Amino acid sequence: MTARALLLPVALALCAGTARAALLAGPRQATLRRLPHPSPIVARRRRSETQRSLLLLRAPKGLESTLARAAVPFDPERVATAWALGVVAAGALGTVLGGPWLGAILGGVGVAVPALALYGARGRSAAQVRAALPGLLEATARSLRSGASLLQAVREASADTDGPLRRELARTLAETDRGTSLGVALEHLGERRAGAEVQLAVAALRLGHEAGGQQARALDGLAAALRDADALAREIRALSSQARLSALVIGIAPVGFAAFTVMADQDSGRFLLGTAGGRAILAGGLLLNGAGWLWMRRLCRPDR
Repeated sequence: MTARALLLPVALALCAGTARAALLAGPRQATLRRLPHPSPIVARRRRSETQRSLLLLRAPKGLESTLARAAVPFDPERVATAWALGVVAAGALGTVLGGPWLGAILGGVGVAVPALALYGARGRSAAQVRAALPGLLEATARSLRSGASLLQAVREASADTDGPLRRELARTLAETDRGTSLGVALEHLGERRAGAEVQLAVAALRLGHEAGGQQARALDGLAAALRDADALAREIRALSSQARLSALVIGIAPVGFAAFTVMADQDSGRFLLGTAGGRAILAGGLLLNGAGWLWMRRLCRPDR
């Protein structure tokens, strides 16, 4: 066994450990920042976390918003660092097993797979907001029936809400604490969050704030309508699950088979990676495979 092969497990272990530390350091730092008067031990730990954060990569522009849309609860810098380490580890593994061309291919896979995963999960945050809206509206209606004002009702209902909607409501309530009227703060919420359901909820709350009337009854009716729409969307998604799984298998299977062929058959590997014609065929196949996968996902989308 060569020295390069002996060093590979060590390099992979170091990359995995650094990536794990990068991803797990965020919750620890958030907990430490909430402590008002740190002890000397906590202060030393804060300095250690700060020094460790200097090793993190700067997140690319747009990664923070992408992570927010995908509801990924990690800092962009830590995700970027873990992503880069994964690409380096995949490239090193490919170089050891099949040479520089396989290393380049596996490195490209390391870049593409997380990007495709984030792209596929880009609507998760919006889906969580849509799922939490009916409960928020019903809780607000209950508070209104008990005699609370609309601002008090929204504040009480936000305490029972979690996920992205709770963070958005916290921003809205913080605006009202700084002197902004509830109607303007709700308008800002509608600007931050696109989607017909959010716009309907914001419009209903603003109408109740400005015009009064039977606010609780209107909010209950809107909550029931949103629940019906969500149930219909879930049913459509369940009926299309087999087609979406087929699209995933069709997209992954050729790539896996090609990688297995390159590693198992030296002649095929030399042709695909060592000749210009083989590399052109491989690149064309990957592009066509990716285009087919994207087209099948588009066909399986319920809202197309």
